Amino acid sequence: MPDVDAAESHRVRMVLRILRRKPVSILDVGCGDGYLCSVYKSHFGIANVVGADLAGARVARARATFPDIKFTRAHIYNLPFGDGSFEVVSAVEVLEHLEDPARAFGELVRVAAREVIVTVPNNEELTRHVCPHCFKTFYLDGHIQRFERRRLMALAEEAGWKVRRMVNYRPWEETHLIRKIYSPLKKVLFRNDFESGGWLAMAAVKPL
Repeated sequence: MPDVDAAESHRVRMVLRILRRKPVSILDVGCGDGYLCSVYKSHFGIANVVGADLAGARVARARATFPDIKFTRAHIYNLPFGDGSFEVVSAVEVLEHLEDPARAFGELVRVAAREVIVTVPNNEELTRHVCPHCFKTFYLDGHIQRFERRRLMALAEEAGWKVRRMVNYRPWEETHLIRKIYSPLKKVLFRNDFESGGWLAMAAVKPL
């Protein structure tokens, strides 16, 4: 929820911007407390919005907060839906937490009829920290995978899908004028901003 994670509102706007057209149905995998599902429902005005998450407590909270949306507990490696059940499937800030992102992406494309939208931190440096209480090491925020553009694209290509759009996104690029001026320049003049930092969003479509 944006009141807990301020960056969530920025990521949601990024997802809405790269969706090509209004979907008939949409599944959000790793839905957490259900905020993105609620935005899908209100923004597109569609009834068939479903959220799935492995954490039972978060699914229960999503159901209580958004009772008009269906939420189910499910593992991304084994989604309880038939092939092509949803026109669009999204997984926002999920793949970087997984041991096997390729397997997860395979499930996303299996249940998607047309398009898969995923976002990840852009070329984030993974750092291990030491717990001061138990002295065990852990990855910050539970991020165990590092994605840059080429690796994210490879997930779609290996699944036999086509990358329709890939965007590198930072909060200040939400303003249309800034996107028009700064975003093209960063590829040449500000390579660090292009190659790391912010988020990557990819829209992959099923081949005809």
